[in-house]
Amino acid sequence: MGAFTFFADTYDTERLKILTVWSQIPDGQMRFRPEPRARSPLEHMVHQCMSEDGWMKNMLGIDVG
Repeated sequence: MGAFTFFADTYDTERLKILTVWSQIPDGQMRFRPEPRARSPLEHMVHQCMSEDGWMKNMLGIDVG
């Protein structure tokens, strides 16, 4: 058991909370951009997923696969 194993368990519950929020955005609104410089919800979701995956793997050595 690694020093950061508890992060994987905590991350799992946080991931479920985040997915619950993302599921509230209707598909037709995922590409809505409230301001030209702002990300759409879809762009932000992809950014969030890629960033969190990279952070867990590269910074903590945890593959949340």
